[in-house]
Amino acid sequence: MSRIYSTYHSFFSDVWFQEQLKKDRQDWTKPYFESRLFAGNDEPRVLKTFTVPIHNHEGRPVALLCSDLSLGDMRAGIMKELEQVHEQDEKGK
Repeated sequence: MSRIYSTYHSFFSDVWFQEQLKKDRQDWTKPYFESRLFAGNDEPRVLKTFTVPIHNHEGRPVALLCSDLSLGDMRAGIMKELEQVHEQDEKGK
């Protein structure tokens, strides 16, 4: 698992960026740690990034549209949803 340390980090030469660009399709990155300093959090977060290639007029991938997903936040959201479903199920009994 890799780690991002700085807000000044350039992704363009990173292996993950080049791999995702070469795939030329929507995909998820491998999980990685985001530095707490970068994230403004007390603790580092584990993230995955969803990437979508952007093509030039010749149809070649030249950039990526990326969106990060915190696996911890996703887990917390799922647990909250499960609790609500359980509460509704208990009321229905």
